[in-house]
Amino acid sequence: MTVLLWVFSSYLASLAVTTAAYQGDGGTDAQRPHVVFIMIDDWGYHNFGIRNQTEAKTPHMDALVKDGLLLDQAYSYFWCTPSRSSFLSGRLPLHVFQSNRVSSASWDFAHPDTAGIGIPRNMTTLPKYMKDAGYAAHMIGKWDAGIATPLHSPRGRGFDSSLHYFNHDNNYYTYNYTDTVSIQHPIQCELLKYINGFVDLWNTSGPASTPFGTYEEYTLRERALQIIKVHDPNQPLFMYYASRTAHAPLQVPQYYLNQFRHINDPYRRTYQAMVMAADDVVGNITAALKARNMWNNTLLVVHSDNGGAIYQCLDGPDASLCGGANNWPLRGGKLSPFQGGIRVNAFVNGGILPAKRRGQVETGLVILADWMATFCELAGVDCSHDHVAARANLPDFDSRSLWPLLSGANATSPREEYPITATGSPTIVKPPWKLIIGDNIQYGEWTGPQFPNATSPSGGVPVGAVNCTTGCLFNIAEDPYEYTNMAEKRPDIVTSLKERLAYWKSTTLTWSPGDPVPEACHAYIHRYDGYYGPFVDLE
Repeated sequence: MTVLLWVFSSYLASLAVTTAAYQGDGGTDAQRPHVVFIMIDDWGYHNFGIRNQTEAKTPHMDALVKDGLLLDQAYSYFWCTPSRSSFLSGRLPLHVFQSNRVSSASWDFAHPDTAGIGIPRNMTTLPKYMKDAGYAAHMIGKWDAGIATPLHSPRGRGFDSSLHYFNHDNNYYTYNYTDTVSIQHPIQCELLKYINGFVDLWNTSGPASTPFGTYEEYTLRERALQIIKVHDPNQPLFMYYASRTAHAPLQVPQYYLNQFRHINDPYRRTYQAMVMAADDVVGNITAALKARNMWNNTLLVVHSDNGGAIYQCLDGPDASLCGGANNWPLRGGKLSPFQGGIRVNAFVNGGILPAKRRGQVETGLVILADWMATFCELAGVDCSHDHVAARANLPDFDSRSLWPLLSGANATSPREEYPITATGSPTIVKPPWKLIIGDNIQYGEWTGPQFPNATSPSGGVPVGAVNCTTGCLFNIAEDPYEYTNMAEKRPDIVTSLKERLAYWKSTTLTWSPGDPVPEACHAYIHRYDGYYGPFVDLE
């Protein structure tokens, strides 16, 4: 069975559900735009053709930026799960989930409202509101925002259909992923039988008929294109495409590798080839929208989930900790609160972007949490208060609409500050200032500008440790690359930002993800026949 045929057959059931739900909504509204949000995984700041013509080949995204609006001050969290949870929940990471090093098989039976990884189950999320507004809502790609219960899944969050994997990553060709639960519960998880982990690919309500041997990005791409191909343009579409690339393991078809023979370092070469594969998907999706005459009524957002991974590939390209990215001239990378970890590539385009905004660079502060209110405004639905979360004593939405800024109606961002985290290594951005506090800030170095004069062999830089115990203060308007610590010269700013961090710490959600539980493996093995899936509150 070809990938296209497999994608088409697996999508038909979801299409029927979507159409039935829409027909009961009370009609169409042609003024409501289609919304397509593409999140590229671990995309390095300098791995973008508009910044780096020597190494990067991203012609589709380069063209979209030149004809669109570059978001020059777009920020994320510094690793995957909090960024994705923030985007989907419309909350600051400190109000939803901040850990990235928790097993997806975790659960706390004593505290179910804050248990598990990702978004707490009693928080309402973006796709639910888009469906309420009459949208067909589809998710493709990396989920990484919860798995424990059916409510944690894309379908439980409001998407009509999904073709996704639950975890941080999986193998691009065999789709398997090994979670720490198998190490902690080797007998219950039948470790010897599932030595390479379980298969991680889910189709809306159950394990997908996985096309083993097919590059995963191709599988996901075909699902997205099929959705657009059969979608009724009169119904507004919300598509969240969370690209598989360019997260480790570093794996890519030979065609893309052949485009980068001039890069000698194998890790940086493979990584850049993966970014090119993601660029092709962006081009495929935009072409499909144009072919269906949907582009002129579309808002397209392309956004990285964090900075590029710059850790060295000490265990080879197939390891989860293998970088290859380049965030030059920014300092640091993924896992670091320096700019290379949190200031990310992002831009918007689509037919609804006003002509006066095309070709411009927006320097206002943009964060992932604010896309919820933006899309809700365009959809004509109120998402100002989460009554479900309130009943569970969980934080309300933080989201503020960016549409007045993006459209040019307002000249300033609705966001004056971004408290990235108030615990661990407390970090806050309040332009033009930024403060980091902590005694062991990892991956806080600079990568080299490009091959062959790069200073980052073996795919990245050593872990390192930067001491910011008394505070590392940067004027990111005058010193965007964080070379000069201004803490001693501006103690007044340090004091002011520490007060803001103290406030945000007082509002931080105390979550209890729990520990890896053997019940997860029981579900993976006996309910899903070797696939990942929800393992608590099953019927």
